[in-house]
Amino acid sequence: MDPTFFGDKEKLLYGIYHPPLSRAAKETAVLICYPVLQEYIRSHRALRQLAEQLSRAGCHVLRFDYYGTGDSAGNLDETDLQQWVENIQQAEDELKDLSGVRKISVVGLRFGAMLAAKHNSKNINRLVLWDPVESGQAYIKMLNAMHVDMLLDPDRFPEPRERDKNQLATELLGFSVPNALYNEIEQCNIVESFNVEAEKTLLITSGESQIDRKILDELIAKGVDAEQLSADGEGSYNDEWSNLEKIEDMLIPNNIINKITACLVD
Repeated sequence: MDPTFFGDKEKLLYGIYHPPLSRAAKETAVLICYPVLQEYIRSHRALRQLAEQLSRAGCHVLRFDYYGTGDSAGNLDETDLQQWVENIQQAEDELKDLSGVRKISVVGLRFGAMLAAKHNSKNINRLVLWDPVESGQAYIKMLNAMHVDMLLDPDRFPEPRERDKNQLATELLGFSVPNALYNEIEQCNIVESFNVEAEKTLLITSGESQIDRKILDELIAKGVDAEQLSADGEGSYNDEWSNLEKIEDMLIPNNIINKITACLVD
C-alpha cells in the first residue's frame, strides 16, 4: 500500500496505490471512486477492504480523494462537479502510469458512481456502479430529511434543534456544502449524464429496488451493455443509506465486496 500525491501542482490529489500482492499479477487495474460527504466516512473501510482484496487477487488498485475532500488539497468551497469528474480522469491516467495497464476498470459507490458515469473515458474495461445515486434531487432530499431528523434526535442533542428557515438548507449531516455545489449535485441524473464507453457496465446493488431496475432499463435503452447483479443476504444494507441510526456505522458488506472482486478478476 503506497500513499501518493498526483495531479496538478496547485491542486494535488491524495491517493493510495495497492500493487498486486499475488505472484501471478494480472493485467487488471481498478480505480475506486469514493462517495462524498457523510457517505465517504461510512464507506471508507469497505472500499479499503475491496482494494486490499483486489490487490491480493493480483490487481493494481488506486483509490483517491477528490479535490476539496479527504486528504487532497483544497476545500469544498473551492471545487465543483466538473473538477471531481476531471479528478477521475487524472486518477485514471495515474493508475495507468503506475500499473502499465492501458485499459482499466472503474468502481464507483453511491455518488462516486454518479461521478464515474459522468467522466468521459472511451477505454474502460468494466464500469461497476455500486448502489448508485440515480437522482441528485432525490439524494439531496434524503440527506436533508436525515439532517432534520438528526437535529431533533434527543440522543444527539439534549434540546431539539430546528434548522433556521431563513437559511438555505446546505448543511448536510455535519458537512457545510457551498450553494453552487449543492445545486450542481441536485441537478444530476446518472442516466442523462452517462458518458463512459465501457465494454461492460455492472450495476451491483445491496438489494433489488424499482430505482435500480429503472437505472438498468434506461441505460440499456441508451445502448449501454449493462447488467444488474443483486447481492442480498449477509451484508445487505439496501435501506441503511437513509437510516439515521446507521450513519456512524462502518459498512462492511463482504458479500458485495466478494462479488465485485469476482467480476473484475475473472
